[in-house]
Amino acid sequence: MTTASQPWYADRLGVALVASYVGLALLGGLVTAELAFPSLVSGRALTVGSETPLAVPPQLFLYAALGGFAYVFVTLSANPEVDATTVGHLGLRVPAALLVVVGVFLFASVLGVAPTDAGPDAARALAGSAFLTGFFVEHGLKALRSVSARLYPGDPGELYGGGRGSGDRDR
Repeated sequence: MTTASQPWYADRLGVALVASYVGLALLGGLVTAELAFPSLVSGRALTVGSETPLAVPPQLFLYAALGGFAYVFVTLSANPEVDATTVGHLGLRVPAALLVVVGVFLFASVLGVAPTDAGPDAARALAGSAFLTGFFVEHGLKALRSVSARLYPGDPGELYGGGRGSGDRDR
């Protein structure tokens, strides 16, 4: 059983979590080096396709996940005594990064910020943005909240007709 005072490396669950993170990060590195699944990074253009304007390039998910894993490993190296629960919470950044990168990419493309040509500089800019979105998930969420607040001013509860701020107190 895990206790708060037991570091992750002294707990089987903590070691298993970190080992799975390392394995997935290594697989991601092999994919970016085109040593595993080379068609994912070399066979497709990293652009917004005109025939499918809502398609998010699959490479962005890869680089966002790598950014999330980079944050996990940097945090673990700075705080090696954290417990297995904290290691599990850190790992939740990776799936969060996969979701946030979609929102950041779509909002950036709507605002005309996302590059749309297939050149190598545009691909690097998109991949770098995805990596940074994965590394700084909280900042990406704050940016999306800010854009959302500007697009939909007022109380978020009013959008759904229920809950806090639904206008019931005005009746």
